[in-house]
Amino acid sequence: MLEKFLAFIDKNKLPAKDKRILLAVSGGVDSAVMTHLFSLAGYHCIVAHCNFQLRGADSDEDEVAAKKLAVKAGFEFVSKNFETENYANLHTLSIQEAARNLRYSWFHTLCEENGLEAIATAHHSNDVAETMLLNLVRGAGLAGMHGIPVENGKVIRPLLFLSRKEIEEYAQSEKLTWREDASNLKNEYSRNKIRNLVIPLLTEINPQVIKNFNRHAEHVKNYELLTAEYIRDITEKLVIAKYDGMFKLIYKKNLLSYPAPEYLLFLILSKYGFNETICREIITNERTGSEFMSADYKLIVDREELVLFRETDINDNKEYTLDELHNKIKLKPGTIATERVQISDFNNKNEPADFRKKGILYLDSATVTFPFLVKRWREGDSFLPYGMKGRKLISDFLTDEKMSGSEKKIVYLLFKDNEVLWVVGSRASANHNISTATKEAIKFTFQK
Repeated sequence: MLEKFLAFIDKNKLPAKDKRILLAVSGGVDSAVMTHLFSLAGYHCIVAHCNFQLRGADSDEDEVAAKKLAVKAGFEFVSKNFETENYANLHTLSIQEAARNLRYSWFHTLCEENGLEAIATAHHSNDVAETMLLNLVRGAGLAGMHGIPVENGKVIRPLLFLSRKEIEEYAQSEKLTWREDASNLKNEYSRNKIRNLVIPLLTEINPQVIKNFNRHAEHVKNYELLTAEYIRDITEKLVIAKYDGMFKLIYKKNLLSYPAPEYLLFLILSKYGFNETICREIITNERTGSEFMSADYKLIVDREELVLFRETDINDNKEYTLDELHNKIKLKPGTIATERVQISDFNNKNEPADFRKKGILYLDSATVTFPFLVKRWREGDSFLPYGMKGRKLISDFLTDEKMSGSEKKIVYLLFKDNEVLWVVGSRASANHNISTATKEAIKFTFQK
């Protein structure tokens, strides 16, 4: 068994025996075998036991058993009592979630304080099968079919090559002592129902069911490795970053040109917190302006593209002042800079070469001067567009300009005394423009 244990560690590039390991030990047969094997292999370990105080005297006896395992193996022993029920109630968690959070938080603290390389848990191949079945029942999809990874950050699972039966047989042959957790026999939790009811039935159908589940988990893991690069390439082609990554655009036409676009969209958006159901709704939604939310992100369905962003990235309720001392401001979509320029012979069409560019504004300094105010547009804002008759709502103007949902989110206005003089980077107001009488102008330049 020791040779198989060392071979598994070597194959999966887990920490060698010159590294110190934290062993998460419950006192049960799985952790008893793990502690025994690490001792035989010559590792230097600290055995850590969590007393969740959920089973009265049984919890205390588990702690005693875990300490005996550590002493017999020649390892240092540490334990900690947790107010698990109070923690669960305080954070609105199930008992299992609370125990997990408390356990791993403490384990990582121990690693930092003691310079430990990894946290070893005693998961085995039956746990892989149980996890896969649980994920399948919960509708986890393909990602839930790779079972339990051998390594996940600092956490390692060096017993995944063994089944529960093999562990029990080895423990008996080595005359190890351990504690049986009576709660494992109660079918109160979903995992216990799968362990005690479902797995035995599946084993009757095929005695190799545990091995087959683990083989399938390995297939799925390898499939994900093979397809990951392909998906990355597709994502780079489909997802276009705009304004330094503040917005991410996915053109619907491009997305729909791929097979299984719903699932492809899910693979792209899952890391932003969108589930498969929402992605299906996004694909089938044809109403421009529809919005979809995850915990941190918003997605807007525009005419031609899907627009993804975080509200916290684009929210800007600040007001910026432009004056002669502070003649440049940096906004989320770009920078506005100002300067005084001389105007000559405007009457003979000798206008500045950039006079009609969208990102340029000239104002007559004889009729209006510093300071100016810049702020984000709001519903109800209006102006007198240059070259048009009558006032126009900014919202209607942006629609007429066929601005995308992302562009509308970050439009700024230039104000003087509550009058809109410029939809920044787009259209000037009819007021205070240069004329034949202008000798000097204030020039505004917007650089995206």
